[in-house]
Amino acid sequence: MSKQQLQTIQQVFELKFKKKQGAFLAVLQQEQQLRAQLKKLDTQLRNSQMDQHQNMQAIGADVIWQSWVERSKKSLNLELAQVLAQKETLLVNVKKDYGRLLVSRELYSTLKNTERTQTQARLLAAAIKGS
Repeated sequence: MSKQQLQTIQQVFELKFKKKQGAFLAVLQQEQQLRAQLKKLDTQLRNSQMDQHQNMQAIGADVIWQSWVERSKKSLNLELAQVLAQKETLLVNVKKDYGRLLVSRELYSTLKNTERTQTQARLLAAAIKGS
């Protein structure tokens, strides 16, 4: 395989890796947003339980509020589970593409070193012959 071919392969693997890495980072960001929303709901629920007024209890608003919070948390947790599953799949793909990228870099480096060694050997042989 030529040096140019290896360099092209390396560039292709680099692009694939960056694309998958970008998708992975987007999923990480989505996970963080969902976790932040869940934390915010927990905080609001905790605060509402401390600040419950008699008026809210009298009309049943506290029960409605807690029910809404629980439904929202359930929905967010379901979405978070889907994001985590997607994250796991993407992580496997990112690792695989990173491994391919490392191998292509190593092959390219080895080929460059081999060519350099061969060139030096030819130059040395020519210098010895010329002496």
